Amino acid sequence: MEAKPFCRAAQFLKSQHSSARPGPSRISSMSQNLKPLSSRSLLQAVGALLQPTNGVTRCLRHSVRALPAIATLFTLSACASSQVPYVPSVSFECRLTVWPTFESPTEFLVQKDSLGRSTITEFRYRGAGGYTPKRSGAPIVHVIDSERWKNFTEDVRKHDPWTIPTQQPYRSGLDGTTMILEIREGDRYHRVQRWVPFAYDSEKKFVAVSTAVIKLLPER
Repeated sequence: MEAKPFCRAAQFLKSQHSSARPGPSRISSMSQNLKPLSSRSLLQAVGALLQPTNGVTRCLRHSVRALPAIATLFTLSACASSQVPYVPSVSFECRLTVWPTFESPTEFLVQKDSLGRSTITEFRYRGAGGYTPKRSGAPIVHVIDSERWKNFTEDVRKHDPWTIPTQQPYRSGLDGTTMILEIREGDRYHRVQRWVPFAYDSEKKFVAVSTAVIKLLPER
């Protein structure tokens, strides 16, 4: 096998190598300049490494210096050929956790991503009263249609959960349902926990927002 393809590859890769760490513009120009080196030429160069000929020996000094560039070549090729899925970020979240006294807890997570898609996910738990909650089975995801989402946002805007006091009033009782409402939008986060909120007129906002979350579930 002739050493010319290997020499051409080694010299090309050596010219691309820099002792300084390449920046984004450097990597971009490298990815563009790598196109003239065909896969066939690269395979010929690698195959030449396995043949102890004089031609390869003459180019060995160049190939050793070009090893970092060879590694960069394979890295750029792998990145270009891989199909990395785009994961949209979550722009809005509202979580309602319900812990009954004698029944299994349930959690409802409302999310809207940066692409405008809205979902509500049910997490069901084992264990009564939330004393030893353990998630049971896979979560159930429901897509929220535009009409339901519009009604939900109107309820949230009307009752403004951001204004609900975070400190829970003192209430005594032997049993009852505990509910936790969390809402996040951008960098804002608000968490409210209440015990039997539906029994007190002062918790109308809390109950209204919690009801709006439940109404997002499809009819059964």
